[in-house]
Amino acid sequence: MIARSVRHGVPERVVVLLVVLAVAAVLGLLSRWCDRRVERRGFETSSGAGSSLDVPVGPQGAVVVIGTAACATCARTLSLLQRHAGRTNGAVVASYLRVEDEPGLAEELGVRTAPTVILLGPSRTIVGRHDGGLDTAGAERAVSALAPAALGVGQ
Repeated sequence: MIARSVRHGVPERVVVLLVVLAVAAVLGLLSRWCDRRVERRGFETSSGAGSSLDVPVGPQGAVVVIGTAACATCARTLSLLQRHAGRTNGAVVASYLRVEDEPGLAEELGVRTAPTVILLGPSRTIVGRHDGGLDTAGAERAVSALAPAALGVGQ
């Protein structure tokens, strides 16, 4: 196959380089998948573990974005969550925590990427999480997971 590629004008070194890059990409994705840094789209449900997050919680819960000061995706995700939480008339509150300001927070919650979105129930138990930024639909799903009636979901 390599000999045929050389005849068609593609140098053997280029073919070898492409194969090495493809193998490296696959191994990288497998490593991230095993480390749980690549999650399926949506929120991973949690076993209801308690949380020591010091954030305001509305009557139906809170969405908490955990990020860093320099994270543009974190700010965008927070903005979208605040917009959708605002439609619940205070039933769900959106908050932001910077890992720089909360020593040990990332380790305690297993945060491996910024942003990480945590869903807190009204009793401050973690009911879901998502690693990575959210688009508009994802932010709406996050808020509606806590307050479906407030957003007109399931009616």
